[in-house]
Amino acid sequence: MASAMDVRTRVALFGTKEIFPHAIPLQAGQLSLRLQGTKLLALCAGGYEVWHGVAFLYRDVGWGTPEPILDASEYRVGVSDFSVDIQAHFPTTPRIDLHIRIEGDVLGRVRYECTAVAQEDIATQRTGLCVMHPMSAIGRAVEIGHDDGRTSQSTFPRLVPPWPPFMLVRSMRHEFANDAWASCRVFGESFEVEDQRNNADASFKLYGRSNSMPRPYYLRAGVPLTQRVELEVGTVPFPAQAAIGPSFTLGPMLNRCPTIGIGLAPGQLAGDGQLIAKVQALSSIQIHLVLDGPNDVIDFDVLEKCVVASGRPLRLDIRAATVLSSAEINALACSLQERGIHTEAVAGFPATPSMVTALREAFPGAAIGGGTPFFFAQLNRVENLGPVNFLSFTVSATVHGADDQSPMDGLRSLPSLIDTARARNPGLPVRVGPSGIAAPRSPLGDQPASDGTRRIALARLDPRSGALYGAAWLIGHIGTLAQCALQALSVWGFGRGDGLFFGGDASSAQLTPAGWVLREIRGATSVLQMKVTHPVSSAAFAFVRPGVSIVLMANLSETALSIQAESLPAGVLHLLDAHAWIEHHEGRQPDPWRALSLTEEGVCHLPAFAVARLVIPSVSESAITR
Repeated sequence: MASAMDVRTRVALFGTKEIFPHAIPLQAGQLSLRLQGTKLLALCAGGYEVWHGVAFLYRDVGWGTPEPILDASEYRVGVSDFSVDIQAHFPTTPRIDLHIRIEGDVLGRVRYECTAVAQEDIATQRTGLCVMHPMSAIGRAVEIGHDDGRTSQSTFPRLVPPWPPFMLVRSMRHEFANDAWASCRVFGESFEVEDQRNNADASFKLYGRSNSMPRPYYLRAGVPLTQRVELEVGTVPFPAQAAIGPSFTLGPMLNRCPTIGIGLAPGQLAGDGQLIAKVQALSSIQIHLVLDGPNDVIDFDVLEKCVVASGRPLRLDIRAATVLSSAEINALACSLQERGIHTEAVAGFPATPSMVTALREAFPGAAIGGGTPFFFAQLNRVENLGPVNFLSFTVSATVHGADDQSPMDGLRSLPSLIDTARARNPGLPVRVGPSGIAAPRSPLGDQPASDGTRRIALARLDPRSGALYGAAWLIGHIGTLAQCALQALSVWGFGRGDGLFFGGDASSAQLTPAGWVLREIRGATSVLQMKVTHPVSSAAFAFVRPGVSIVLMANLSETALSIQAESLPAGVLHLLDAHAWIEHHEGRQPDPWRALSLTEEGVCHLPAFAVARLVIPSVSESAITR
């Protein structure tokens, strides 16, 4: 679809003219899979995902993951077998050349071998093969063959471990369905397994080389690095049930809606002439001010106007390399209080006992939080946490990859993060954000350069944030977390490329598709239970606003979906898709929503990354259970 798509539609969907490699379907016996560029995706048998993916990756010194570029390829594709030869390179300086050979046979075996050769010495945090086991393996049995010949038995963990659960791995044999097993053997390096849910990815990653070895290290000029993985699926069971289309079922009220906020950096207070107009366009959304330290230059007059326009008290984050002094914190608190800016919550990083005490004295009455200004991995490993009132972390959807599937898959990891945080910190509320598809900041080192026009893992900007893709992701992100009964969540939105407004700083306050979605969510008071049968391809968020209930439904894929919606209450249905967005963005329609009707069978058709809005009579909030 991507190659035949016209430019206007591609920009509406992805925010960029960039074309990503088309995925090629392959078959190895009963094992179906897709090849996208140099990566194998969604290796499935009998309707079950056996492996989430296979790839050969280069991680730079800042843990960036550049996408390999294809130079030449040769395919032989049969009905139940295949072979592929690929010449490619990583666009690094110096360049790293790749030769990849992939084979699949009628017995359900797949062999992936890669040889990498750097043209000159180049530093890396890790370069090698990765095999991703799916989230569906959680709780299932696994047998680990170790480098020293031992075999150990375990299960894939339900809670997210902060460190690798399996080390010195030579082979893995895991149960992917009841009494159905698959095996994986790796060669050429010492491997281990990490739980990628730590970085909001939906997989367990087997990788080489081990993080216990020195890093960064060097790939030496002209020295080949060869690694190989051999996969084999055993007896494949019949599918657990006949394949049916996605469906949404609306349930009772679950909980109060989390406070929804938008992240704001100090530089945006002085540099964005349209900031107040942007806040007014999304009034009832909390301002979440994120500081790198108490000495950041803050335009308190503009901040006061933003907080007043939002109609909500301020949320404040203070990030510092070291613990701040009481004098520094008190000076900031006094400046806010002098302008009548009420701060309802303050998170300090690092939230050591002394830092928490200082914040509590400077901001009496405010909830004091801690954890990390970065990703769940850092929260999961935090030490010396003081007596905080809440935990906080952020989400970036592109820490490990920039393809179009990975950020959407990662949405399914979010409940595990909240469950883990609560299990390890009983009784503490959780707040998440500011989050987004891109990573405005990283704890891992220098981030890859980006002008916001290309998909780049771990970059500060991602073009999809301001497109329909970003709107669909936002529904999945907020909808998933809201059903976890968070205290608050926020997203980035005011800066260039953050995804809610078009243009750079001091530009217009025109809403993007994600901005229109957030406009619907503002003012939500309660969350309704929403059962989604196909969370891989669809997402939904149901909530109550004063006088009305709204269901937002999203297609998380480039493939059109037909969603069974006959069980949803009657209401007024509208669609936001590429066609409707182009009509609005080019000035032919005042808003991007167009009327939509269900078919006689109660089916709602959602094109690629489209969003549907169902407005129904509101239910009584007296049914809310706290």
